[in-house]
Amino acid sequence: MLNLALTMQLPRFSLRAELQLPARGITALFGPSGSGKTTLLRCICGLEKHADGSITSNGEVWQDSKRKLFIPPEKRRVGVVFQDLRLFPNLDVRGNLRYGLMRRTQRRPAAAAASWDQVLDMLGLAPLLDRPVDRLSGGERQRVAIGRAALVDPALLALDEPLAALGDEHKAELLPWLERLTRELACAMVYVSHSRDEIARLADRVVTIDQGQAAQPQPIQDFLINMADGPLAEHQAGISVIETQVRDHDDRDLLTRLSVVSGEASDSASEVNSTGLYVPRLKRAIGERVRLRVYARDVGVALQAPAASSLLNSLPATVTGIIDTHDGRALVRLSIGAAPLLAQLTRRSVRQLELRPGQAVFALIKAVAVDR
Repeated sequence: MLNLALTMQLPRFSLRAELQLPARGITALFGPSGSGKTTLLRCICGLEKHADGSITSNGEVWQDSKRKLFIPPEKRRVGVVFQDLRLFPNLDVRGNLRYGLMRRTQRRPAAAAASWDQVLDMLGLAPLLDRPVDRLSGGERQRVAIGRAALVDPALLALDEPLAALGDEHKAELLPWLERLTRELACAMVYVSHSRDEIARLADRVVTIDQGQAAQPQPIQDFLINMADGPLAEHQAGISVIETQVRDHDDRDLLTRLSVVSGEASDSASEVNSTGLYVPRLKRAIGERVRLRVYARDVGVALQAPAASSLLNSLPATVTGIIDTHDGRALVRLSIGAAPLLAQLTRRSVRQLELRPGQAVFALIKAVAVDR
């Protein structure tokens, strides 16, 4: 666990955070510009000496103001990636990566730490080793910065809006590498972002920060569902995240059947839906975990399972709430076992179906409408 209880008072800003974060998976710090996301990240990394309180990582005390104890950033097992990357322009990719190895604290056996070859493979860096950093694309530079941070052998990877300066093309290039890194690297990640789409794709849990006040972590599914209570713009782009596991493949029709599972991405997650969820064919192994993103506009509701329909996915669900968007539409909150799901319907449909909390229904989802 990463345990922290911090306060920091500046002339025009105050920060307060009391959090317990798991030592695996991705915790996103989410909030508007100026809310305190980066300041909290800097506190965790040891870059804000004016913060009062305590930080403990896996039983190791990094900061304790009462005992006047403060471990400097270079002695904390933290790998940091800032927006400006801070690559060394006089070194090639190999030289920048070797700097990460030089920063290792040697507190773990070498066999337990991520190896040079492992990091190169996870981030696709081998073809870039001899290239000067000024001849890299934006996405390649980000991969080098993340690889250097991973080679520190961190207990925590701290990323401060790493995709903010990238265009859509480079973001799409980098996201799959980040996903692989978080699956294979045995450390936690704190990821600062104000992009809901990035968080929906990567995060396991979210800490919302507003005017320096950090709320308790929410599972990503709950965070996205709770955002549906926001402005109409959020209603129109309601997103649900569903954790699934590859069940089998249909090579004839080029489909993959997934089982919906409960819990965060862990070996203890359990299957909650026996019917399965069909999506276009995935290049994933049987049993592999897959996160799906489903937009509320692509989900329908029926009182009975359709006897004949072009929709492949008809999942038993329970209505857990209804939100009127005051524009003739409504967001219906559903639960597929323990997995929450949003459906955007017209107000007339809600009335004609007589939907109410606790009602058993079927969620209808087009296979082609599901994003990985």
